[in-house]
Amino acid sequence: MAFVPIDDLLVIEGFDEEVAEELRVRARSFLQARDEELNRRRVELGVADDLADLEGVSAGIVVKLGENEIKTRDDLADLAGDELLEILEGETMSLEQANTIIMAARAHWFADDDAADDSEVSAEGQAEDVDTPVGV
Repeated sequence: MAFVPIDDLLVIEGFDEEVAEELRVRARSFLQARDEELNRRRVELGVADDLADLEGVSAGIVVKLGENEIKTRDDLADLAGDELLEILEGETMSLEQANTIIMAARAHWFADDDAADDSEVSAEGQAEDVDTPVGV
């Protein structure tokens, strides 16, 4: 209801623009209060901000992860897809979606490796320049 266009609500018998807008306002207020409560619980559980900001992970999922001692991206990245599904019992998520979330949690591992590889190549290139006599 919070994000349904007013025009879609107006086709319901007995709904005028005022009623439709009031429903949207109440729905948005409910969602905001729920999100604030979930965020408070996440912080209370000690779940890292970068895990909460991970794409595809809702506030409710973050709280369930925290309640199961999954508090960092690395904790999540160490899971297999079926383990994540077991933790999130009751969530409507496929194994493919679970694996996608886990790969997103692992992304920083590969970014760190790429950065290390780049700096090694850069250092090797500089070392070769130092060892090569000028004018040869």
